[in-house]
Amino acid sequence: MDFGNYGTPRGSPASELYATEIHELHSRCRFRYEPLRSAFPSLTVSHYTDTDTYDRFDGVDLTPHNHRKYQPGSGWALGLQPRTSDREPQGALCEAVADGGATWAILRVGPFNSTGGYDWWQFAAHDALNLSRRLEGGRTLALHSHYVVGVRAEDGGVLGYPPLHMHHLHLVPSKPWLRYQWPMTGASWQQWLARAREVQGFSSYVPNYFALDMEGEVNDARAAGSPPLAWYLEVGVGFEEAPDHLSLVPSHQSTYENYYWVPTDGKHVHWYEGEMPSSGQLVRMKHHAHMSLLRRAYFVAGTAEELGLHKLLPRDKFGEQLPLKWPQAGHSWRWPSSIPIVDLDKLETLLLKRIDRLPGGRSRIICTLDAAREEAGGYPGYVWDRAGKSVCTPWTFRRGDPFLSVALLEWHGGRLGPWANESAPLPELLPMHTQWNLLFAAADGASHYFMYPAFLASRALPLVERALVPQEQAATQAIFREMLLVQNWRVVVPLNGPLGVRAQHFAHAVRRAPPRLLAAAGLVGAMLLWRCARRARRIKYHAI
Repeated sequence: MDFGNYGTPRGSPASELYATEIHELHSRCRFRYEPLRSAFPSLTVSHYTDTDTYDRFDGVDLTPHNHRKYQPGSGWALGLQPRTSDREPQGALCEAVADGGATWAILRVGPFNSTGGYDWWQFAAHDALNLSRRLEGGRTLALHSHYVVGVRAEDGGVLGYPPLHMHHLHLVPSKPWLRYQWPMTGASWQQWLARAREVQGFSSYVPNYFALDMEGEVNDARAAGSPPLAWYLEVGVGFEEAPDHLSLVPSHQSTYENYYWVPTDGKHVHWYEGEMPSSGQLVRMKHHAHMSLLRRAYFVAGTAEELGLHKLLPRDKFGEQLPLKWPQAGHSWRWPSSIPIVDLDKLETLLLKRIDRLPGGRSRIICTLDAAREEAGGYPGYVWDRAGKSVCTPWTFRRGDPFLSVALLEWHGGRLGPWANESAPLPELLPMHTQWNLLFAAADGASHYFMYPAFLASRALPLVERALVPQEQAATQAIFREMLLVQNWRVVVPLNGPLGVRAQHFAHAVRRAPPRLLAAAGLVGAMLLWRCARRARRIKYHAI
């Protein structure tokens, strides 16, 4: 199967990423297992038998010693029941040096026993792989490779998909709450912000960066009632110790699922755009998409208006047009959905012709992603997601340069999966992601880690339409964008970094400060200015 260049353009600053074989690392590891509460004290693990119980939070807490860490009143705190078995999951950590000299930290958690049915195994932990011990004394790690797999408990053999679906696993800057502990539900912005104000006035939402959090989910995608499978979750991270600063950091989306809805009937297109918050050179583009709905996706150095897409405003899952229909208090979240298209081939041809007319032509297409699926695992008639063919070209970008994501979508036409009820009709809507995660070398020599909320920064929302949005909603939108972008943006400055980079680092530190602290500082500053002005008037009066 052709996977392109894995999103790594030729001539990038690091073209040999992911060169180490998992089997090589396994041959150099000896895992010594111990109870999770001592191996990884903050790790939480929960299990749901299927998607219905997952949606209702009707699951089993496999780490009840950490149940108190779930936010009181949240679905996890109310729905999860402690495990009935006395057998506690185990954990182990191994460090190995690969042939190229890079150090790898490898985590294993389990063993877990699953029988299919598309169940859900949910994991979250602070200080992933205990990497904080490597940061003592102000050291910095350069992370260059990572992987996540399931391995057989009996012999450590790597499990493919099927049977296990590595739905997602993220390593993100540490937060006060783990992913599955945040008090974020299907509320409007106003409701969410009101809830945030109740919790230490936003201060609990300001990340305290000391290492990385781990958060992810795994599914057994076999048919329900399949033979028991005993397995471990295995996560590996390759790193080097940098003497001064982190030069390569993968950008990531550290939020909830951030999906949009795609009808299984017909053909559709989904697009979003934004501006690069930083300058740099592309090292690797890692995509995240569901191949069952994807035909092809493009990442373009351009705008929706240049390609005529700005006239196609997306609609939410209820069929209402966005972005005019921003969430209202008392209503559910409405994420952008796809746009119905009669002929994807004609649309793609039209888009490519318009790209050809732009300065630079086809070189403006930075990355393309083609869907990849195949039958496997003894389930005839079912197709399984594969990594996809990802091809990227060299790209040097400046802060403020526009980017555009375009996804051509259609259901692959097969059955949903062996975990689904054969007699049940295909769902009318299925969730989809079109995420582009950049690994880049920053032009200013610093390290920039950020999540960019493109859905709140679209250039396709004209000023006239912006004027129609109530002021309260506009302010809430601005606050929400600030929280997503800035408070998920970490700048690591070289020891000898230029003054401008240090000033940017200071500005971000101020913007990440708790609002109460900023308000207090503003009040003190205003009082000092008032006193200075009053004193100046007195001096002027006496001088007269």
